[in-house]
Amino acid sequence: MSFDPKITKVGSNLPMTQVGESHRGAPIAPKEQPVQQLATPDLETARAVSKQKEAVERQMPRLDRGGASRLEQRFAELELALRKKTLARSEAAKSAMAFAASYAARGSRGARSRTLGLCDLLADIAEHAADAEALRVGVALDEALQSGDADGLLAGLTAAAGIDDTADMGVRAFMLAQGSQALAMLAEHFPAAVAELESPLEQAFALAEEALSLAPELAEAHVALAQLVLLHGDHEAMRDAEALVRRALELDPGHDGATFTLATLAYCRHDPTHALALIDDITTHGGARPQVYLLMARAQRATKAFADAQATLQRALTTFPTLAALHIEAAVIARLSKDEAAAAEHRDQAAALLGDAIDVDDAIALCFAGHSS
Repeated sequence: MSFDPKITKVGSNLPMTQVGESHRGAPIAPKEQPVQQLATPDLETARAVSKQKEAVERQMPRLDRGGASRLEQRFAELELALRKKTLARSEAAKSAMAFAASYAARGSRGARSRTLGLCDLLADIAEHAADAEALRVGVALDEALQSGDADGLLAGLTAAAGIDDTADMGVRAFMLAQGSQALAMLAEHFPAAVAELESPLEQAFALAEEALSLAPELAEAHVALAQLVLLHGDHEAMRDAEALVRRALELDPGHDGATFTLATLAYCRHDPTHALALIDDITTHGGARPQVYLLMARAQRATKAFADAQATLQRALTTFPTLAALHIEAAVIARLSKDEAAAAEHRDQAAALLGDAIDVDDAIALCFAGHSS
C-alpha cells in the first residue's frame, strides 16, 4: 500500500461530516478491458450445505430465492473444491479469489461471512496465504464502509499497509479499491481521523488508480475511481465518472456501489426523481451504506417531499445516530418544515459530534444554498 498508515486512532462514535454538495478532484479515464471468465470447479454434492441454505437465503435479501440459491451453490462449489487435495485445487483458488472480489460475495452480512470462510480455506494452501489475508482485509474494509465505522476503516487501512506485495494482483486490487473508498470516506466524513495524514483524497486517488491498473476487469476499482472523479463536480468529471460506473455495471451488474454513483450523478444533474428511483433499487435490498440515506434525504428535499425526507433521516439515525451529516440534513429539513425546535435539536447534536472540525451553522447554510439553487 502506498499510503501512510500512521493515522490517529479515534472513537467509534466519530461522526460523518460530509455537509457540502460540491467537491474537487481530478477526472481520470480508465482503459477498458474484457471481462475474464471464472473457472468453474467440479460440483459433487450440496449435502454439506443443505443445513445452511435456508439461513443464508434469509440473510441475502438482495436476491430472490432462485438468486440466493445460485449464490449459495457457488459458495458450496468453491468450498468443496478448496477442500480437495487435488491438482484442481489451485484453479479453484483462482476462481475463489475472483468470486470473493465480486459484489455478490459480500452484498450482505451473510455473504461476507461465507467469503471469510473462503479466506480460511485459502489460508490452508501455503502459496495462497498472502492472498487470503489480503481478501480478509478487503472484506473487513467493506464491512466498515457499510457501517460507517471510523475505527474499522482505520484498522483496515493499517492492516492493508502490511500486506505483502506478492499477493495475487486481483486480490490486491480489490483490497486497494476498498482502501481507496475508506480513505475517501474518512476524508469526507471523518476529517479529524485523518487530520495528520497528508492529502488523503490524493492518496485515495492513487490507490484507486493502482487498483484499476492491477485489475482492469474489477468492478470495485471502477466504482472507487468513479466516486472520486465525481468529487470534482464539473460536467467533464461527471461524464468521466459515468463512463467508469457504466463499465463497472458491465463487469458486475448487481453492484450497489455503481448504482449509488449513478444516483449521485442524477442528483448532481438536477434529476432527483431519477436519483430516488435508483436509490430505491438499493434500499429494497437492505443494508445500504449511510451515504445512501443521506443522498435519499437530499433528493427528497429537492422534490419538496419534506415528510418523506424526515422519515428517511429518522430511519437512518436509528442505525447511525452519531453521524453528524445526517443531523445536519435533519436540521435543514426541520427548518424547511417550520419545526424550529427539531432544527435546533439536530443542529446542537451535530455541533456536539463535530466539535471544532466543521462549523455546523456554515454547513447548514451551505445546504440551504444548495436547496435554493
